[in-house]
Amino acid sequence: MNKCAFAVAAHPDDIEFVMAGTMMHLKDAGYELHYMNIANGCCGSTEYDAEMTTRIRRGEAMEAAAFLGATFHESLTNDLEIFYDKATLLKLSSI
Repeated sequence: MNKCAFAVAAHPDDIEFVMAGTMMHLKDAGYELHYMNIANGCCGSTEYDAEMTTRIRRGEAMEAAAFLGATFHESLTNDLEIFYDKATLLKLSSI
């Protein structure tokens, strides 16, 4: 059975700031890595509109996943729309 680690964070940059070091160690230990932000980062800029910010943050997340050697998974929702509810849990558990 393959070993697998799935980094799931609320917002873009959370994985890079909080989990990247651990993910790198897990990769060295032979784990298959997966990377996912629940929210897309659309509210993460005062300079760009939500659509442009989402594209930028998605690109950054994809680059980070590639750097870690992780499989990138698309975000589920916009910023400020993460809820602990059955619908969200079903989406997460289906991945």
